[in-house]
Amino acid sequence: MNMELQKSVPVCDSQPTPSVQTFQAGATPRKQRLWITDMCVMENVNKLVITTTSREMFFYDMSTKTYSVQFLLFELEYVPLCMTYWYNKSDPGARSFLIFGDDSGCLHIFNFLQPNKGLFESPTKKQEGYLKINMKDLSDHSLKVHHTLCMGGPVHSDWVRKVVYIPETDYILSCSSSSEQSMVLQDRLKKKKNYIYKVRKGINCFDFNKHLNIIATGSTDHTVRLWNPYVESKPTALLKGHQTSILDVAIHESAGQVFSYSMDVVLKVYDIKEHTCLQTVILKFPRGSRVPDHGPFVLHIRRK
Repeated sequence: MNMELQKSVPVCDSQPTPSVQTFQAGATPRKQRLWITDMCVMENVNKLVITTTSREMFFYDMSTKTYSVQFLLFELEYVPLCMTYWYNKSDPGARSFLIFGDDSGCLHIFNFLQPNKGLFESPTKKQEGYLKINMKDLSDHSLKVHHTLCMGGPVHSDWVRKVVYIPETDYILSCSSSSEQSMVLQDRLKKKKNYIYKVRKGINCFDFNKHLNIIATGSTDHTVRLWNPYVESKPTALLKGHQTSILDVAIHESAGQVFSYSMDVVLKVYDIKEHTCLQTVILKFPRGSRVPDHGPFVLHIRRK
């Protein structure tokens, strides 16, 4: 079955009354056969990054009312599936990292050296439209950005489902459906111990909280697990109750709770200390009895 999909992404600005823009990734006169896999905001340089199943990465300029593509990175070796971006808020012009995982199990780091002075080199000849950069030519932009491959090859033996960067320890945390490398906590500079967590059916999702020092994970075996980040042998708790695969988890630090959401549109709330289920909410969607489709990142807890 062939599916043609044009994904539209709403983006809100930071004004007191948010305005919403809707636009299409890489919209061109020809039809696009693609899915948008993830998006993230590079706040310090006013850029929005969107990845697609066509192995492309679009960088949108957010400095004007009408967002437009400024850079296109194309012909990535594999499909980028998830991203995270970090910059030093006390020094926004210093080095920043864009980290993404792909469908080969690899994790890539784009190290932008002086992001406020440009993410990529300006073209030597004047071009119409946005700058297109083939991934194999990224070395031509080495004064602006460095590309590295974590662990020198695949970190996971399956698709990377989520990745986050932990600046306090300079670790990268990622997960996949692999039973051997279900979740990996690795040192970005490759100087400290790496931690590999194994779950028989892999890990779909996770959330990390540095103050509580826990990782919450959700899997296709309907179980939420709590982990000490530095004990990879087994979780500290198994939280049961879901009847279908868990799509996302989120830690509510101030309440001491973990929220989990499963494929059958059930939301559960667990107490972190007591390991008990406090509440179950069966959600209703206005689409009859059909279970709705979900993106990879379902839950979000607004943190002040």
